[in-house]
Amino acid sequence: MAAAPALSMSCNEYGTLDKDALILISDSDYCDEAECVVDQDCYVQTETTFNAIGYFMDYPQHPSGYTKLSFDGGNEEIDLSYFELPNYINELTFINFPTVKLLKDFVWPTQLSKLTFQGVDEIDISSNVHHFLRRLDASSISTWLNSTSVSDTQSFETLPPSLTFLSLAKNDIKELVNLDWRQLSTLSLSDSPALDVISNVSLSSKLENLTLNNLNLVSWTMDKPTYDAVNKLQAATQGKSNGYEAKSLQISSNSCNLTNRATLWGKTTAAVCVLPGTSVTELPPSSTLPPITTGTPTQPSTTTPLPPKTPSNVVITVGIALGAALMLGGSTLHDRDVAVKVLVDSSTKTLDQIKSFSDEMDLMSTCKSPFVVAFLGPGETKQGDLMYFMELMAGGDLRAAVTFSTLPVASSICIR
Repeated sequence: MAAAPALSMSCNEYGTLDKDALILISDSDYCDEAECVVDQDCYVQTETTFNAIGYFMDYPQHPSGYTKLSFDGGNEEIDLSYFELPNYINELTFINFPTVKLLKDFVWPTQLSKLTFQGVDEIDISSNVHHFLRRLDASSISTWLNSTSVSDTQSFETLPPSLTFLSLAKNDIKELVNLDWRQLSTLSLSDSPALDVISNVSLSSKLENLTLNNLNLVSWTMDKPTYDAVNKLQAATQGKSNGYEAKSLQISSNSCNLTNRATLWGKTTAAVCVLPGTSVTELPPSSTLPPITTGTPTQPSTTTPLPPKTPSNVVITVGIALGAALMLGGSTLHDRDVAVKVLVDSSTKTLDQIKSFSDEMDLMSTCKSPFVVAFLGPGETKQGDLMYFMELMAGGDLRAAVTFSTLPVASSICIR
């Protein structure tokens, strides 16, 4: 008798799913056809609907050698905890999923070249969040991952290098920051009304198709090579396969100084901020990073720890406050003053303390107000402690200068 495939062992793991789990799989040991639906014990069901996707390693490869796989979630929550794919999948599509969440041990097919998300409210395909918590035990990491919201930026940091086509059109993405997408030849972001910031997303001369229809961006910050790659594209026309589409596109980039402002394709409604001499790998995450200013970074003090495990253009200069659990420090980033908050000795903290710090970062990232310092992104110290960057407020305590009754409720909540 032939040895049972890997799924036979996985059936025990399916027991962790809800009792009403209906798992879509592709396994020749259980399915008479290419795919079937099973319960927790891997008994084949007559149901065609599903609420989980599991082992798909036996999905047949197309005779042409190019294999497509598409999943329609029907706007229902679909558990992807045990999702596995063979390496020969070339094209993968998720349609109508409230959430697409792939856990940290998910392995992308090595031959995947085309990835599409359509009608997806939240995309969490991050596998790097556990990097910040590597000193914790596995169960604590798992709990943290499953209870913490992951930003759009982290979600897309782990896309496979084989990818050349990426469609994020018609999704609920809010920002795209610090992403290296220089391998892409096609990128579609159209009809994503929540998307308002693109910052330091690297594109290259490989880019042939770009669709930006019906977008209203507050800002788009890019390096010079990315600007050249985008601006060289010609308008797409009927019968022409390559080019850009930018119907009803608005990009203001008002925070950019005039020296760095430029327009795309000669359109005054598509103003971007071009930072010469920079690249995506040089900047920590930031949805509000302004133009680089001139000046010389102050050398770090001899009494202040050096939190950033980031490139040399980030320099901690002075400790503003130090407590038993947290340190607030001043810093420079590309000669710009910023603030850094560090969870001291993160590896010794309880899960509740780490969760609280994570919740604080989540709250900071949602406070989009001209009255509140901007959240610039998470980081890690050389010692492995959690940290995050924010704008440096040098004008004193804001609460002493505003009247809450004159501010919107959301802004008042953030300030208080």
